Amino acid sequence: EPIKVAGLTTSALEDKIEQLYVDGAIYKNVSVNVTMTAKVYYLQGEVNSPGQFQLASGTTLLQAIAGARGYTPFANRKKVTITRQGKIYQYNMKELEKDPSKDVKIKAGDVIKVWQSAF
Repeated sequence: EPIKVAGLTTSALEDKIEQLYVDGAIYKNVSVNVTMTAKVYYLQGEVNSPGQFQLASGTTLLQAIAGARGYTPFANRKKVTITRQGKIYQYNMKELEKDPSKDVKIKAGDVIKVWQSAF
């Protein structure tokens, strides 16, 4: 039977799992350690606040750049890349800004780079 974990702290989840093992007569003494890994993405290049960011469910590329306080004056909005699991995807942000339905969802571990304009 699945264990409902939504809204539980890691320590509450540990207690719940330990109790299920004891109640189910699987073990008399049990110790469970639950760790949670944060889902993050990285933004680098020509944004005002580059760095590591917590990934909220449904975060898009436009939102990620806004979360980094937008572009620097040197940003090339026609060349923004996402490196995801060894593959590089390139986006023209001017097109995404005109048509937000083409916006892309960010995934954990993504590395977003806003390239510099070639003046």
